[in-house]
Amino acid sequence: MRSHLVVWLPRALPLLAALALPFSLSAQTGDIRGVVMVGESTVADADVTIPALGRTVRADGAGRFAFAAVPVGTYLVEAESARWGRSVANAQVQPGETTDLTLHLEAIFH
Repeated sequence: MRSHLVVWLPRALPLLAALALPFSLSAQTGDIRGVVMVGESTVADADVTIPALGRTVRADGAGRFAFAAVPVGTYLVEAESARWGRSVANAQVQPGETTDLTLHLEAIFH
């Protein structure tokens, strides 16, 4: 019985490691989600960026945005709207957690 285990175990280790890899990678990331606002209203046309990662999303019709699978760390998050201006905030991403942000734009009048 022991000899079968000795033969089987070295062959099974790569498979077991491959199965565990997605779990270890997901533990090293988190998510950022939030809303872009001006005053008490949401902003649907804002681009939200994490410059350090080169990632940009557009806020939806309700001003909401989300970044999935962000590596653990602290990031500057920027929101910008040609109509409403710009806002910057820091986001602390923890493993397996979601960081919520509210980015407040200041109206720019041309």
